Amino acid sequence: MLQHTMQTMRPFFLFVLCFSALSVSVSGDDPAQPNPHEATVPIYRAGHWQGYDRQFQTHIDGVKKELARKDAEIIWIGDSITNDWYKGGRKVWEKYYAPRKAVNMGLSGDRTQNVLYRLEMLKTEMAEVKPKVVIVMIGVNNIIAQYQGLSTPENTANGIKAIAEVLHKYYPDATVLLLHTLPTGEKPENADRKKIDEINGYLPKLFAEDKKTVLLNTNDVFLKDGVIPRELMGDFVHPTEAGYEAWAKAVEPVLSKLLGSKPIE
Repeated sequence: MLQHTMQTMRPFFLFVLCFSALSVSVSGDDPAQPNPHEATVPIYRAGHWQGYDRQFQTHIDGVKKELARKDAEIIWIGDSITNDWYKGGRKVWEKYYAPRKAVNMGLSGDRTQNVLYRLEMLKTEMAEVKPKVVIVMIGVNNIIAQYQGLSTPENTANGIKAIAEVLHKYYPDATVLLLHTLPTGEKPENADRKKIDEINGYLPKLFAEDKKTVLLNTNDVFLKDGVIPRELMGDFVHPTEAGYEAWAKAVEPVLSKLLGSKPIE
């Protein structure tokens, strides 16, 4: 009787086992799924902020339109700090970068992994231009507590390295001008500031053998005795117009040299 019962129940147990295995495979713990905090793997940032899908598509359409001119000398790549050259930094952009047909590929909220995703998505369009310099500044959203950034500083630095490697493949004749991740938090003891210092500390070693990447630390522009003044960063993350002006002036000597042009005064 017991043997007959076990034989009868066997299909049911097999069903339960199969269903359990399926449940594990589609759960958030599935190791095959991308870790949203892994800084070196291309990931689309769906749902991170309300309205991001629309924001993303608007950005992609705008960048495609800019790249279609096929005359860019410079491409800027980054997050909201880069995107805001078109907002608070607009006048400064018009002075320093518009005359050089620069393309702005900054997207608010992006982390290194999201930039990698966008680079893949725009690969065909990016192949249509031949910039002399690609400027990259990224990393704060990977670690900042305000935006639930849970990448480690080392992983974030490796994500920055991954971006440079992709850009070298796309533009072997261009120079990547890699700017240190800008400071955040008003005072030096800010936890996010310390993480950014760690990120930037990894960069010289990571790029020691990379002859096509130039590292440039402009962070002192935003620091007065270690403190970020509000007149340069109103929220201690994003530059004000005065901050963008000071930043552009700090970048200009190196950028103009790489372009082989006269510095803009």
